[in-house]
Amino acid sequence: VHKESQGSAALYMQMASCPPPKGP
Repeated sequence: VHKESQGSAALYMQMASCPPPKGP
């Protein structure tokens, strides 16, 4: 995986941006 620090944040933001937030 690439930079877990930024990669994680970027992936999370993209994932949460595309689909609607189902979590709390």
